Amino acid sequence: MDCVDCGLCRKVCPELNIAKPSFEMEQQYIGCLDKDERRRQKGSSGGIFGLLAEELIVDGYIICGAAFDEDLQLRHQFATDSNSIERLKKSKYIQSNCSTIYAQIKKYLRSGQKVMFVGTPCQCNALLSIVGNKKDGLVLVDFACHGVPSQELFDKCIQLYEERHDCKVVDYSFRHKPKLYGSPKNFLLTVKKDGSVIKKAGRYYEEPFYCGFQKYITLRPSCYSCKWANTDRVSDITLADYWGIESVTDKWDRTDHPSLVIVNTEKGRKLFDGIKKQIDWIETTRKDAVRQNGSLMQPTDMKPERAAFFDDYQKLLFSEVAERHLSLKNRWKKDLYYTIPFSIRKMILKITKKL
Repeated sequence: MDCVDCGLCRKVCPELNIAKPSFEMEQQYIGCLDKDERRRQKGSSGGIFGLLAEELIVDGYIICGAAFDEDLQLRHQFATDSNSIERLKKSKYIQSNCSTIYAQIKKYLRSGQKVMFVGTPCQCNALLSIVGNKKDGLVLVDFACHGVPSQELFDKCIQLYEERHDCKVVDYSFRHKPKLYGSPKNFLLTVKKDGSVIKKAGRYYEEPFYCGFQKYITLRPSCYSCKWANTDRVSDITLADYWGIESVTDKWDRTDHPSLVIVNTEKGRKLFDGIKKQIDWIETTRKDAVRQNGSLMQPTDMKPERAAFFDDYQKLLFSEVAERHLSLKNRWKKDLYYTIPFSIRKMILKITKKL
């Protein structure tokens, strides 16, 4: 279809039209954990997203969030029951495809169907630009985001893994929580090899995509100048890890992986109140909540290595690029650190109040 210069694309572009928070109430900053450890294990941190989604499913909402499809392409998808919510849980450090989702949500809202949308702050802003004032049945949940790499880079890393290990990767889980998991930066691959399905767990620096993400050199250019890297959110609830919780309370430390919940609106407050009986929680302050959560204060700094990485990305074989940029040069230090029993590392953390 030819452009007719109607200006609609400029009118709804989230980059050109940043929605303003309602400021209808003073934000609440809450540290919390799902009381049910089994449920909590299925999420990235404190298990709060699952509880919020379950609360709204009962109230007739459709839940929309990011999940991998059968080809490991990350797309926003709809969930209508408890089972289908499972695939929406856990962080996925890739830019998700929302190409048809916003229009579908607008159609749902017009028909009276209520929707919960969870996505990055910029995706929530984009959705608001499109639905306009038709948001009575819409609950927005965003999260602290320090940026996303592309699907293309993820695909190349998966292909490299398959070539090196002569297998087919059928699932990838970030933020895997193995028994005695002292770090939040683990992954779990599900692969098919020689007719068998095998689970392969590892630490972030053992897999090129996750390593590059943690080095902050593979993010989209716009992420380094993100306009939403602050606490002025248009969402009803913002979710994050509560980094630095040990400086606020003796109840937990970061190895317990508590969630930070920021309640931004009255709609968000009512929703959060609905799950309070299922969680342990403490109310805290903005100052404490953002102290060690940089993406709630400012965009991620662009690392000098990023330019070299993408320059090599255009010139070299990807295996060479991965070896040069998507790995740790002093990996032995990390390996040595993780040989220390988790119980001792956790004790040291409690004593020092830092990693």
